[in-house]
Amino acid sequence: MKRLRIEIPLAIAMALTFCSAGFAAKKGGQKGGLNREAMIAELLQLHNKHRAVEGARALEINAKLSASAQEYAEYLARTGKFSHTAEGSPGSRVKAQGYKYHAVGENIAKGQPSAESVVKAWMNSEGHRKNILSKHYKDVGFGIAKDDKGRIVWVTDFGGK
Repeated sequence: MKRLRIEIPLAIAMALTFCSAGFAAKKGGQKGGLNREAMIAELLQLHNKHRAVEGARALEINAKLSASAQEYAEYLARTGKFSHTAEGSPGSRVKAQGYKYHAVGENIAKGQPSAESVVKAWMNSEGHRKNILSKHYKDVGFGIAKDDKGRIVWVTDFGGK
């Protein structure tokens, strides 16, 4: 139990460190009225909370998966498309970012107003829930963008090496 208490704060700190570096050029992580830093930290915390209950190790933010997820979220928001294969496949997109994997998965959603609501929706969907809880994944990246109607597009890329 002590290990879990250390891993979650450490994972959040790592996420915040990555987000601060990755989004510093975008007005402190905000673009389109979104505070990505806070949203990503919450997404990571919620994913790892559910994984801990199932005995799965905590996910760690990966820069290559994060780049893939963010680019795809922006693409979906810009084009209005909504599919795992609207532009390639999850595997082809993370590979293009240089992520080498033996397992890859992706969750997408649109319209949920918060990290809590999107994770709740995913946990209530069998396929999305399997991705969140899969013991094959150790790395994660999150993408968040707003479409022209102000709806949030969420992308989570999971990977295992």
